[in-house]
Amino acid sequence: MAVRLSQYLSACCIPEYARFYIDQLQRPYRQADLAKIAKGQLALYHAVQANTSKQLIYDTDLLTIKIWSEYAYGSCPEWITAHLQQSTVVYFLCNIDIPWAADPQREHPHNRVELYHLYKEQLIQMDKTFVEISGEGEDRWKNVMKFAKKYSQI
Repeated sequence: MAVRLSQYLSACCIPEYARFYIDQLQRPYRQADLAKIAKGQLALYHAVQANTSKQLIYDTDLLTIKIWSEYAYGSCPEWITAHLQQSTVVYFLCNIDIPWAADPQREHPHNRVELYHLYKEQLIQMDKTFVEISGEGEDRWKNVMKFAKKYSQI
């Protein structure tokens, strides 16, 4: 969805660094890896930002690291939370109304409702602008497009 949205808006898509990082690990990830992933995500963001004047679309950001670190390990490095408080982005919170798709880096298919609510609670608590996106296939995409133009100038 992030790639498609960036194409639609003629923006630049910043991929999820965790996928690159975890694909290279020869062991299960640990909490310390999450901080490395967060630093890698920020470095990727800064590298892309330095080389484009286009609007940036994130596949993910440090909110995912924060929630996952707290969910899996009970804590998150303070610098990640501090960075999130300073960032100005609009979030598209994708509803869990589509079937769970197996992926080597996805976990907890039976905890989707709980995790969805954790994301929503965090966005509200941090006073972030967000839109909940629902629907399947092209209906979901139409819902994204409905809000994309509205928020593309933020």
